[in-house]
Amino acid sequence: MLNNVLNDSFSLELWFLDAAPLPDHSINYSLLYKADKNQFTDNSIWLYRKRQDGNLLFTIQNGDKQRLQLAIKNPSLTIPNHERTFHHLVINIDRRSNKETGNATAFLDGKEVSRSEFDPRIKIQNNGDLIVGNNHSLNSPW
Repeated sequence: MLNNVLNDSFSLELWFLDAAPLPDHSINYSLLYKADKNQFTDNSIWLYRKRQDGNLLFTIQNGDKQRLQLAIKNPSLTIPNHERTFHHLVINIDRRSNKETGNATAFLDGKEVSRSEFDPRIKIQNNGDLIVGNNHSLNSPW
């Protein structure tokens, strides 16, 4: 049933407080993911803080390696940990407005920060759990 929701139009809304250390090129900090345990990163969806630069990346990738991605600048990277505050993130996936081109949009603290057109046929079908939170080291098996 969750796959049906994620394969249609939907919005993901969350508040996050990034208290992670600076990027170290080895640890990704996951906000959420629904991974295909047999072929991750294919046939999966995820939102995480990248180990390379600390920015956020939302991805839906089907089994044919076609993907939708939204890159989101992390506003916490320029603020010391003790001064960081919560941020409101909304990711809107619109597959219905136009049957040939989907639109993905990210809003951070009420402002549009990323937009991408995608093939609305990019969908996932896996039995993985939806995991909220967690972090993974380099080459983690998930």
